[in-house]
Amino acid sequence: MQRSGHHGIALYHLRIRRKNLPNHENLSIENLLRYVLTQEDFPPVFANPVTESHFTRDGYVVTPFFEESEVAACRKLYFDTMTEPPGDFFTTGFLPDGEPRRKVKEGLETIIAPHVASLMPTYSTCVRHFIVKRGRPGAGPLHLHQDFNFVDQSVHRAVHVWIALADVDERNGCLTVLPGSHRLASHISAMGPNATPYDPYRRILEDDCKVAVPMKAGEALFFDERTLHGSCPNTSPDLRIAMGAVFLPNGVKQRLYVEDDAKSPILDILEVESEILLNYSTLLRPPYPAGFKKIGTVEYRAKMLSPEVVQSLRRAPAARIGAHANPLGRIASQWSTSFESIWDRLRRRFQPHPGQTPRPNR
Repeated sequence: MQRSGHHGIALYHLRIRRKNLPNHENLSIENLLRYVLTQEDFPPVFANPVTESHFTRDGYVVTPFFEESEVAACRKLYFDTMTEPPGDFFTTGFLPDGEPRRKVKEGLETIIAPHVASLMPTYSTCVRHFIVKRGRPGAGPLHLHQDFNFVDQSVHRAVHVWIALADVDERNGCLTVLPGSHRLASHISAMGPNATPYDPYRRILEDDCKVAVPMKAGEALFFDERTLHGSCPNTSPDLRIAMGAVFLPNGVKQRLYVEDDAKSPILDILEVESEILLNYSTLLRPPYPAGFKKIGTVEYRAKMLSPEVVQSLRRAPAARIGAHANPLGRIASQWSTSFESIWDRLRRRFQPHPGQTPRPNR
């Protein structure tokens, strides 16, 4: 198949930046250029380049993960450890006693570890827990939010995972995500919680921008720590059980950010071992308990999104369900510029410096 010169140049820039693009022959020039412009300079998370490209572009990816027997083992561990959840939404990370949390953590680690080693060889698990949603008529959703930051996101990517332990859809509490939201703002999500760039637009993001992600039992939704996500109501008669975990790059210590004073832009930066969190289930406040080491502070004020950016995130109603089914056909929504604008941006970004000659395509 004959390709244009622009298509070849775009592929050249993908190669020099060591990025992988699946099925590039089937992408239009515009979509190919959009892909180039939405890459970030982080080391890859996933060993599979197709999985990596979807994750980097959209901020999340859905993939088969557990076998049927592993789903059954997880469910057995939950019912052996837990009684009736105390509320409509509950995670075993909220348990007041560290011993049940330890049992959950160690049991889930045994099941998940072989998968992590092959799927994400440069990452390690730091948090493992069950996430449950009690079913009842009239139940409400879990609104879009960003989880607490576990790393310095200017340097590292933390990855969260939500694994379905039963088939889920909009009726019984499947996840919702805002595709591309990991690129909207470098928001530091602190214990507090602190103000976010999305606060003025929550109704629009909930009603017009998020997508629901139905999943089969054993499928996993991996998402960038910065990705906005929530879940649909569970209006079924059954308890919805899922497994959650957080992955950090090997050798990177877990951190938390704490807002001590809502009127101050200063956040405390704490370094913490995941073992310490097994015995701590409330919001942190200074003076910090043993095991939470303050390593510094950062001044942070959330910069609100512009109305234009929010408008670009709006989706047609038909696109708000199962958007992950054809991720190659959907480009990160914030890039709503014309082809000419994209090409001009690409040309400026990759203009060789004086004396620098691009290598020929091979």
